[in-house]
Amino acid sequence: MLNFSVDKTYSLFATNINKKIIADLASNNIETVIFPTIITDEVKASEVLLEKIFDFDWLIFADVYAVEYFVTAFEKLGKDLFELDKLRVLACGEAVSDRLRFSQLHADVVPLTIRTSDILQALQDYVFDETEFAKLKFLVLQEQNSKLKIIGQLRELNSNVTELPIYSAHLADETQIPKLKALLKGGAIDEFIFSTHFDVLNLGQIFQAENLADILAGVTLTATDHLTLQSLKEFRLL
Repeated sequence: MLNFSVDKTYSLFATNINKKIIADLASNNIETVIFPTIITDEVKASEVLLEKIFDFDWLIFADVYAVEYFVTAFEKLGKDLFELDKLRVLACGEAVSDRLRFSQLHADVVPLTIRTSDILQALQDYVFDETEFAKLKFLVLQEQNSKLKIIGQLRELNSNVTELPIYSAHLADETQIPKLKALLKGGAIDEFIFSTHFDVLNLGQIFQAENLADILAGVTLTATDHLTLQSLKEFRLL
């Protein structure tokens, strides 16, 4: 149960799951700032890479969307997901690991946070011998415009890293974003409500070139369930 105050300004995403919360805020005449939804689309995945997926040693899933679009693309090729047990898998966060489990896929490594140093440390703890990284081939499944810093870190260790953009993301309404960013950065929002892991991920997409933790430093962050709370912690927002 969420407790609202008429003296605060709340913010959340315009998703179906948030409709009741938005309606409750409106019925109590509480000021609310609504962020538009993020729309994701399939990127025509390289069938050559997917056909040769067993040439790689590791799969890295950057987020939940990457898992969903990968599973769809892989199954379209008539492949059996159980075959992927031959590969090692890194899931960037517990929500990503959960989505993999939903498809009966196992994550070998789940870092404590999505910070690059934590991802690398988790991999090094698993591989043990740093010289082994030069022998490893990684395939990174990600959004087409994302720039994962772990890719550069692995290449510095002489690993063979291939990036595979598996989906694209864009806002349903781009026109409001400058104003919404200004409100959040300017301290006009007192509390941001996150109802799913996707809300956390989507806010990260909007501010991907900026330090989201700094932007939200003066904002109360509320998660409506445990997995969403875990995602806020993995993004190092709590």
